[in-house]
Amino acid sequence: MKKYILFIITIFSIPFLAQEKNDLLLPELGDRVSGAVSSSQEKMIGKEFLKQVYSQAPLISDALIQEYTELLIYRLSEYSEVKDREFTVILINDDSLNAFAAPGGIIGVNGGLFLNADNEGQFASVLSHELAHLSQRHFARNVLNAKDRSLTSSLAMISSIALALISNNPQAMIVGQAFLQTQSLRYSRLFEKEADRVGFANLVRAGYNPKSMGEMFENMNDLRKLSGETPPEFLLTHPLSSSRINDALNAAEGLSDEGTKKDSLEYSLIKSRLSVLYESIPVQSIRYFTAKIDEQETDSNIYGLALAYSANSNFDNSLSLINLLISKYPKNLFLNTSKVEILMEAKRYNKALKLVNEFLEISPKNYPLTINKSKVLLEMSKFFESEEIIRDLIIRRNEDPELWLMLSEIQRSSKNIVGYHQSRAEYFLLLGQNEEALSQLEFALKLLNGYSVTVDCDVLEADGGTRTASINGSWIALNESFNKLVENGKMNQNPLMNHVAALSVGIVEGEYIVDLDYKNDSNAQVDLNIVLNDNFEILEIQGTAEKKPFSKEDLDKLFEITKPDIEKIITLQKN
Repeated sequence: MKKYILFIITIFSIPFLAQEKNDLLLPELGDRVSGAVSSSQEKMIGKEFLKQVYSQAPLISDALIQEYTELLIYRLSEYSEVKDREFTVILINDDSLNAFAAPGGIIGVNGGLFLNADNEGQFASVLSHELAHLSQRHFARNVLNAKDRSLTSSLAMISSIALALISNNPQAMIVGQAFLQTQSLRYSRLFEKEADRVGFANLVRAGYNPKSMGEMFENMNDLRKLSGETPPEFLLTHPLSSSRINDALNAAEGLSDEGTKKDSLEYSLIKSRLSVLYESIPVQSIRYFTAKIDEQETDSNIYGLALAYSANSNFDNSLSLINLLISKYPKNLFLNTSKVEILMEAKRYNKALKLVNEFLEISPKNYPLTINKSKVLLEMSKFFESEEIIRDLIIRRNEDPELWLMLSEIQRSSKNIVGYHQSRAEYFLLLGQNEEALSQLEFALKLLNGYSVTVDCDVLEADGGTRTASINGSWIALNESFNKLVENGKMNQNPLMNHVAALSVGIVEGEYIVDLDYKNDSNAQVDLNIVLNDNFEILEIQGTAEKKPFSKEDLDKLFEITKPDIEKIITLQKN
């Protein structure tokens, strides 16, 4: 298995006891930090970082593990100081112990972190530490403290580090290591103290055993001893001392572990699930879990053997074992979803569909069940239904490249080749591969052969301002795409006949207002979306009387006050 390091790998540097009194005081995070790097800028940086990760790092495509990790992070965040709780969780397909936090609410977890944490508390202690780095905005404060406070240079540096450290290029690794040694890319000792301290407090508030963090340290130390002269790359950048273990354990002294959370069933099942995943010789998994059951017949060992049988196409034995567990936990979604997966592997699609529908009635938004339903329907050649499910998920997870890839495969199977290339374009855009995305769109245009292009610019669960902005942006994107094709000799001329622009407008507290923000939109007595071309011809008017009916005169006035601003947008488009 290849080993990967990602920058801002921030797992633990805990000197709990040797602290000055003022070290315990957390700073006020106000305008000064935001002036260095705003939250929106951090998100922009995070998106660039994600592109590098998505395009270079191997990812775990497992809805059950994904959902478990996301739910745990969101649950822990409720006890943290993180203000913006919109996270992007990345699962790295690597059996080495590692985790990381990056600007914009990005948290990454290696599969090896599950394997090297004995229980959920230990695993959660790592995530709590990473959340603390985000809540204390350590990246922004690094930029603030750096000699070069250029956000542009920080963005370029981050992209370079991400690319270097997740590549398998030895030279790139050397470059990446050199960057890591600079003050601007590694967290200071003070920042690490803050993250350790804050993370520990959050972990305890979340109800986990206070000893979990120290126990996780002990696991790391054991791993270092076993690795000999070539310790895991994580430990090269985060040296582990015996004092740190003692400090973490001493921090838990005097804190009761009564009533703390126990190891969840799902966590133990995931460890077995990953053990099967990382076994290169499938039959070895059968031998391994058979021996484990002979030692101790635990739920996780039985589950591991069930998956091992499935990996070896022994589906009857696999289903027998998973049914044994389900008889013990009949409503457990994790186990029942696993049964759906086994039935699919066995090509028993009708039974799989029946089971998944049964549990979707109980939990209609469950991500793993929903994904698997789409997969079952695809195998049954029910392409429209399968695609509809994925499109609904994309609305909720629009920046997940895996979903766009799934959509493209459904469209290819249904022989919607134009749609296939369009979805592939979205996939490559999320990976930062713009040229490949353009190539996919060119293929789609060739296949259209003179037919019209439809751009879906609707946005669900958004205010009017967001919807109209999406229309303006869609026209610009389409126009630029056509101009690029003309420039490259792929088309003789831009086929667009008119400019298109849109604005929201309404009546708020008796005042006529153009371009409603969220506050105005939510308090408007009248709310309109107006879409016009450059001849001021109406393409769409969508209006609602929120509190009482409005007159034709109101409509006319709203239309007239919107035209000048529509004209400004179109002028900008032309320039």
